[in-house]
Amino acid sequence: MTLLLTGATGKTGRCIVQSLAARGLRARVLLRNPEAADWLRGLGMEPVIADMSEPDTLGAALEGMEQALLLAANSPGQVVMEKQFIDAAAAAGLRRIVKYSAISAGGDEDYRFARWHGEAERHLFASGLDWSVVRPGYFMQNFLMSADSIRAEGRFYLPACDEPVSLVDVRDAADVTVACLLDRTQDGRIRTVTGSESLTLREVATRMEWVLGRNIAYVPLPDEDFRAAMIGAGAPEWLAGGMIEFFAGASRGTRDHLSGCVQRLLGREPVGLDGFLADHAQAFNP
Repeated sequence: MTLLLTGATGKTGRCIVQSLAARGLRARVLLRNPEAADWLRGLGMEPVIADMSEPDTLGAALEGMEQALLLAANSPGQVVMEKQFIDAAAAAGLRRIVKYSAISAGGDEDYRFARWHGEAERHLFASGLDWSVVRPGYFMQNFLMSADSIRAEGRFYLPACDEPVSLVDVRDAADVTVACLLDRTQDGRIRTVTGSESLTLREVATRMEWVLGRNIAYVPLPDEDFRAAMIGAGAPEWLAGGMIEFFAGASRGTRDHLSGCVQRLLGREPVGLDGFLADHAQAFNP
């Protein structure tokens, strides 16, 4: 066991752990909350309690490891945390990091999540470590955040955007990440992960109607109304602002890109929106 995973309890991280376990592979998992330890042990993983935001706690997690997956949830403290982890990994003798990033990082970086990831990427590139980067597109699973309003009203509310956005299922992004972890020919490569479709939000609503069998509408909100709605629902301002920036960039056509990465790297078609909706129909239907 020479692989360390971070971020393993998030929506993508859990899929990565399950993908590794399905292949009979094991890893050490950096865990801040011990409540998930039993689940990880049940999959053959080795949980180690540590916190990426506290570099002094990382020694036991990094000891004996050759490579790590760097997966951190978006937050204002993300850049400092990721840089500290990269430095600690290099000092501990790790050889390689696979960084989980975001679409548009390293490019125009026209929304804050891309800027945060891009800054951490550049620190990794300068670290002297071998690296691979995975940049997923807009997750289909993000529509689950609108499940309550879709169930109750047949509507979902997002910032105004009429241009197509490349969608990807988290499960595909996880499988590409696992492929990068297992294949050293991915060193020095950046993999942008999308599905096989770019759709406008109105087209997403139409597909929801077809798959779920009921009337569904996308309601575009002015930025300040969307911000107020998210904050009123308990979301932090930085998250609301980041989503507004993401869709503002999409309105300029910057998210309409199909990479073909899943087909090339995994040898199969990516999960389509129809398949995602069918898999999660219970969440969206009353």
